[in-house]
Amino acid sequence: MKKPKLMSPLLQIRTNIALDCARHKFDDAIGGWQRGADFIERLPVTQIKRLLQESWREWGDEIQDRKNRT
Repeated sequence: MKKPKLMSPLLQIRTNIALDCARHKFDDAIGGWQRGADFIERLPVTQIKRLLQESWREWGDEIQDRKNRT
């Protein structure tokens, strides 16, 4: 990434998690996932937040499944 400071914090977290998964660094990915969950939790209560929380939980489950398969 050329200009990571221009990325939103959540997008930067997501990118780091995806890279960690690609590198099979699932413990790091899970740590990043938790930072993302904490970030989402601090957002104002809206329908978008609820959708984000749901998809974020699903992604966390997928990361954990991949970790368990290795």
